[in-house]
Amino acid sequence: MGLISKLLGNATPQDIEKATKELDPILVEGETVQIAFKFVRDQVIFTDLRLITIDRDGLSLSRVRYRSIPYRRVASFSVETAGLLDLDAELELQLTGNSAPVRIDLKGSIPIREVYRVLSHFVLEKQG
Repeated sequence: MGLISKLLGNATPQDIEKATKELDPILVEGETVQIAFKFVRDQVIFTDLRLITIDRDGLSLSRVRYRSIPYRRVASFSVETAGLLDLDAELELQLTGNSAPVRIDLKGSIPIREVYRVLSHFVLEKQG
């Protein structure tokens, strides 16, 4: 099932130490990875300061787009859990200063309630 999930683009939890080592060049001093998920080519990482998405393009995967969303910019957010026929969960962030929300598809067996809990903790902490 693990190989099939990866081939279909489903997310798998990523080891925190491995994610931290991989992100070392872009993490600021003292920033810690809380949870991380890896898709076939892409990643979604929640640190204590921001949400980072990594999008790899091209056949060689050498072209990489990093998106960093500081929690203090998140005005509101929602998660949509997977359903019976639609197996994908979705995270939607409304950022201050942006009219269009940021949508992140979370395919696979991502613990969406854990994502919601981590996001709630840091967004509320930064706004309080």
